[in-house]
Amino acid sequence: MRHMFGFTLIEIMVTIAILAILAVAGAAFTRDWVRQAELTKTVSSLDNAINLAKSAAIKNESGFTDNSAVTQVCLNNQVLSVHKSSSSTAANCNSASNYNFDLPSSVQIKDTSGATVQCIAFGHLGSQLSVSPCTSDQVITITNGNLNETYTFN
Repeated sequence: MRHMFGFTLIEIMVTIAILAILAVAGAAFTRDWVRQAELTKTVSSLDNAINLAKSAAIKNESGFTDNSAVTQVCLNNQVLSVHKSSSSTAANCNSASNYNFDLPSSVQIKDTSGATVQCIAFGHLGSQLSVSPCTSDQVITITNGNLNETYTFN
C-alpha cells in the first residue's frame, strides 16, 4: 500500500473559506475600531477647545463686560478652532485662531435639533452665550458613521 502526502482539494477549500471569514470579520472590527478612535480623539479635542475658550474668556484680555463673545469655538470645513476677541471686536470665526484641530472627514458635530454646529460662544464669565449663528445648546452629538457620543457642557 502506497501512502500519499499532502492535502486534498476539499481540505484546502475549507481552510481558505475559514480564512476568508476571519478576514471579513477582522476588517469590520478594524473599521469600527478606527471610527471609535477618531470619535474619541474628536471628543477630546472638542473638550480641550471648550476648556481653552472658557479659560481665555475668563481671563478676558479684551476687557468686555457686556454680552459680547469674548471667545468662540468654531467648526469650519472640518477644522475645530478657538478664536479670541480683540480690544475692539467681539470674537468671531474670521479672527485669528490660537488652537486648530483637523477633524476626520467622517465626523459630524450636531446640536439637539440636528443642525450642524458652526460655533460655540463664551462671554467674559466663561459661560456660554446665545450669539447667532452659534449654538446655545448645552448638549451636542458627535457622530462618526454608526457610532456617536453625546457631549454635555455647562
